[in-house]
Amino acid sequence: MDSSIVNEIYVFPQICNAKRGLVGSSISGNNFSLEINLIAKHSYTCGDNIIEECHFNATCGSYKYKSLSWDIFDKDISASDFPYPLEKVKWDGVDKILESKDDLIQRILEFVRTLENFTPPLQDDDTICVNLIFVKKVFVPPPEFEITKMNIIFNYCENIAAILWNKTTNWRTYFNDDCKRILIYSLVEVARWEFMSLPAECSICMSKYLPGSEAYNTPCYHSFHSGCIETWLLKIPSCPMCRFKLPPIE
Repeated sequence: MDSSIVNEIYVFPQICNAKRGLVGSSISGNNFSLEINLIAKHSYTCGDNIIEECHFNATCGSYKYKSLSWDIFDKDISASDFPYPLEKVKWDGVDKILESKDDLIQRILEFVRTLENFTPPLQDDDTICVNLIFVKKVFVPPPEFEITKMNIIFNYCENIAAILWNKTTNWRTYFNDDCKRILIYSLVEVARWEFMSLPAECSICMSKYLPGSEAYNTPCYHSFHSGCIETWLLKIPSCPMCRFKLPPIE
């Protein structure tokens, strides 16, 4: 992979919600709980074009405000599949790299503490849910950017298709595996038509088109490797994607 990875991590904090504790609680303090969700992304950049891919999303843990320290935070991160070391970290809106990991913890606490939209004030039995979005920038050349973008789109469509299929429990027993395959491929085709500048992928062998490779376009606007579609049509005279009737290969 001929790409240049910049060793800087950008952290963007978000408030998810606040869970109030006991109704009528009169204990006011600054030792409420923090529930921290970690989200790690790669931001692929090519000129002015940027696309993000989420690599990790999990709850790190729940800590009391006063007890949150780097040692505690790092313990949960180390026990997870967090994809990269937290070095050269830049906090949201700050260009300067944080001096230490303890400084990152201090930024998190300051971010939560300075919130002004919680009324009445935070109680000891309240919980604030925080998303910490860590973004690592990756600069890639144009061909690699297009392939990466295509893969992200295809993976997204395949995940959506699987979710849709799993939600059809009431009627999917009337359909076979071909229906599931067509559902998945149809969403992939939507992505392909929406991003026509992306290099396509043969839907029979699921391999990408290489420079100079020959593609066969069907009357129903699907594309395959010439060798793949010829082999397919020798057995089944219809499009693998939509079942459009095609002339058999002699």
